Amino acid sequence: MVDKINEPRAGCNPQAALTSTDLLAKDHVMAVAHPIPTHPRFQDLTNRIFCRLTVVSFAGKDKRGDSLWNCRCECGNEHIARAVHIQSGMTRSCGCWSKEVTSRRATTHGERN
Repeated sequence: MVDKINEPRAGCNPQAALTSTDLLAKDHVMAVAHPIPTHPRFQDLTNRIFCRLTVVSFAGKDKRGDSLWNCRCECGNEHIARAVHIQSGMTRSCGCWSKEVTSRRATTHGERN
């Protein structure tokens, strides 16, 4: 069976898989990693790539009980996101992608409306 989650989506750049050494080589400090739950329906997302985000470690649960994950964006920023948002494509990056799209949309290069 093909893993469709790691396939590139519209507006996403495919990236080669990184090792945990590559992910932790940055000088940034991630949120404290919590032990991964052993619940049978729990999905371990560690080292998986979703659009621009690479999941680094489990960050715990939020007040609603949703799983939170420490992620590293292609731009180098760190981001904590809910698993449901990462898997559905609602969270694609740390926010850098949105800034790039907005910048491109607003740039006219001397043209007038």
